[in-house]
Amino acid sequence: MNPTLAVILLLSAAAAASGQKIEAEMIFTPEKIHNHSSSIVELKDGRLMVCWYRGSGERTADDVTIEASYFEKGQWT
Repeated sequence: MNPTLAVILLLSAAAAASGQKIEAEMIFTPEKIHNHSSSIVELKDGRLMVCWYRGSGERTADDVTIEASYFEKGQWT
């Protein structure tokens, strides 16, 4: 699943449960390499952090990394 879509779905579910308004935006531009298994958490200081796997595959690929981004001062880092 596209990490941006996953973030949108997670935020949508949280907003629906609390009755809050949400906004969605891209963290990075779409690319051909796999980006999946995204997660989002609100940190103690109020910032949002997302992370996801990125690479050409999983079982035999040796280029898989864990990527992360923080929402700070109104933008994703």
